[in-house]
Parts: sequence; C-alpha cells; structure tokens
Amino acid sequence: MTGSIPNPDSPPGQLAQALRELYRAAGFESLRKLAKSAHCGTTTAHDALSGKPNKVPSPDVIKAIWKACKADEPTLTRLLDMREKALADRDNPPGPPPPLTPESMSSVNPVPVARPWYRRRGRLTAAAAVGLASLIALIVVAIVSSDESCRGPGVMRSGQFNECVGVTDGAATFAPELGLQTVLGRIKQENDAVVGSGAPFVSIGYVVPLPRDDTSGWLTSLRHELQGAYLAQWRANHRDGLGDTPLIRLLVVNVGEQAGQQGAVIPRVLQRVADPAEHLVAVAGLSESLDATKQAIQSLSNAGIPMITSRLTADDLSTTPGQPVRGLFQIAPTTSAQTAVAAGVLKPVATLLVQDINQGDAYTNALAEQFRTVFTSPPTGKLLEPERYDSAL
Repeated sequence: MTGSIPNPDSPPGQLAQALRELYRAAGFESLRKLAKSAHCGTTTAHDALSGKPNKVPSPDVIKAIWKACKADEPTLTRLLDMREKALADRDNPPGPPPPLTPESMSSVNPVPVARPWYRRRGRLTAAAAVGLASLIALIVVAIVSSDESCRGPGVMRSGQFNECVGVTDGAATFAPELGLQTVLGRIKQENDAVVGSGAPFVSIGYVVPLPRDDTSGWLTSLRHELQGAYLAQWRANHRDGLGDTPLIRLLVVNVGEQAGQQGAVIPRVLQRVADPAEHLVAVAGLSESLDATKQAIQSLSNAGIPMITSRLTADDLSTTPGQPVRGLFQIAPTTSAQTAVAAGVLKPVATLLVQDINQGDAYTNALAEQFRTVFTSPPTGKLLEPERYDSAL
C-alpha cells in the first residue's frame, strides 16, 4: 500500500483512510493500477493516500480516484468535505498554549513541600545545577545570536512557512541554506560602487520566486538568473557601447516560493518607487506563469511600472481577457505561438499529451488547453488519452 498514516485521527489522516477504503473496495491490486485507471502518476496516488498534511490531494485528484473506484456521488461529496477540513487543519495549526498568569496559576495544585534535591546533596550539587542552567542559557543565546537568516533592511518573515522575503540591494541573503551569499555579495559590492560614485543612477528590481529549499531543483535555475542579472548589471556599468549613464543599481525582489508572498512584497516595491532616493524605474524577472505572478504584474501595471520578462509566456496575464498588460514586455514567444508550432509538427502522428493539472500554474494549464484546441482543430490530429499528474503534490 502506502505505509502507515502518520496521524490517522487528524483531518488529513481521516481523508487518507477514506481514500484507502475506497481503493480497497474497488479491488485494485496495486497503486500503479489505481494511478493508471485514474490517469495520474503513481507518486500522485501514493501522496493522496499518505495522510501527510503537506500532501493533501487536489479536488481533481480526488475526483479522478473516485471515478476510477466507481463510487457514488455522496462519497465524492464526503471526500471533498474532508479535503476542506484537511486544508483548514493544515493551514491553521494549533497555536502555542496561553501564557501563565497569576489567575491561571492559582488553580494549579501547589508542589508538595519537600527539601530540594540540590540541598539534600550539598553545595557542590547546587553549584553544578547552577552551572548547568547557565550553560543551557549560553547555548540558547548563542543559537539565537548566530541565526543571521533574514536580517537586513527590506526583508521580513512572511507566510505559513515563515519564508524570508522582501527587497534587498544584496545586504540580505535571505535563507542561508539557499546558497546565494556569493552572488548577492557581488550585487551588493557593485551597488555600493554605483551609489558611492556620485554619478546618476537608476534602480531596477529583479523579481524571483525563491523556494524554501532546493529539493525541487528550481533553485539552481533561479541562482543562474541572479548571476546573469549581476553580469548584465556589471557589463552595463563597466563596458563601452551601452551608454555611460545612468549607472544601474540592482535590487533583488524575492516574492517567495511560487510567488506566494507577492502580496506582502510588491507593496514594498511600490514604496521604493515612490521614494525619490531609490530611483526605481522598472522591474525584470517575473519568470513563472503563476496566478500569484499575474497578481504581482497587475499591481505593478496599475502603478505604471515598466516590466520586462524573458521567460514568461502565458497569454492570459490581463484582468481584461484579450487585452495586453500595460507596461509588460514579453521577450519569449507566447504559449499560443508555441502550441501552434508544436501541433503543426505533431499532427501527422498519434500524440500522447502528458498534462500537469496543478490549478495554481497558469502556464501549464494554458499550454495543455491551447495545445488540445489547436491539435483537434481541422485538419485534426490523433490525440491519445492524456496522462495527468499534479505538480502541486
């Protein structure tokens, strides 16, 4: 099966138990067969039945499993209700216990009067106890004082996972485990030289959705982006042929994993735009076609901030369908242009579409939908039953 459920009494655990019962009742011999029948990956099916709070399945995955198990409509309604409870339990973990007050302490049974152990064992033992307490205090202070993560002007902790996000000129390195100290240090060095030169300069914000860790491998790509941004800044400031002034000051704007903290960070960008001393005139980056990225783009567009993105390809980035986003310059071909070329090449042969059903990823949803539309328009091609998976899991 999928191993034991970590906390079977929790809402995520109860949802997993219900899905496992459905799985058993349908008579599937293995998760692989369930995944094949549900048109999802084996890992997706495994995660859905795991009961882990961070693996709560999407509605599409639940519906796919429900359909594969040929259950009735009330069962689907019950599973979706359980999913909502699992999400609420995951997003609102129990808080810390309330602090002790004189009123609350008055109801606590007093400790029986007895000779303390350190007095029964003499002064040497008492001294050892005091020394141990002092050592523990020193260790705690050392740990707290050595935590240099998320310190510096412009950065903050935000969101459910306490991500280090914000705007920095390179003085803050965000989470140390991301390994960005070198490139951010170089950016800081160049920025200080620009400001210290006394020459006219402008600031450009580079927007990146830094992940919490490097387990996805996405961090390597974003690190390369920042390295490229720094090299472009250095080249503009030090090489002939690109204009002598103004010099470029580069600000790194981290909107968090999958741009989830853009709502807290973009207002800080706008504050810097309004500050004449910042000279912030444009932003670049914005590399993921996510719903959160779309919201960030709209906020920047409404404020009249020019945006340049080299990789963003989604067609639908405007709140008004069919209308371009004011101030956004897309360098890469749009999703519709890409799918038209791909479908034109593949129509002569039978084609299998492997589709990500992550509802939060505007790019993959648009890519699959537009490819299917173009591929099935005259002259139609032969499109096989798609394979589906959910990258959110």
